[in-house]
Amino acid sequence: MQSIDPDRLTLEIAHSRLKIVKSFGDAMRDPTYKKLIETRAKALMKKRGFDSKKFQANDKDQS
Repeated sequence: MQSIDPDRLTLEIAHSRLKIVKSFGDAMRDPTYKKLIETRAKALMKKRGFDSKKFQANDKDQS
């Protein structure tokens, strides 16, 4: 299964859920926090049922 990098919104949600004291920008510049946030964001994407192929194809639901 192909992995895709999380988008900024998902990264910011992960940052807020982790309750990191540093600001989002500062945390993303720190390699340790960046890896932690990215890992949590990927888990959030997986939990939401994220479809990487749909995201890569830029498909939008017509609701």
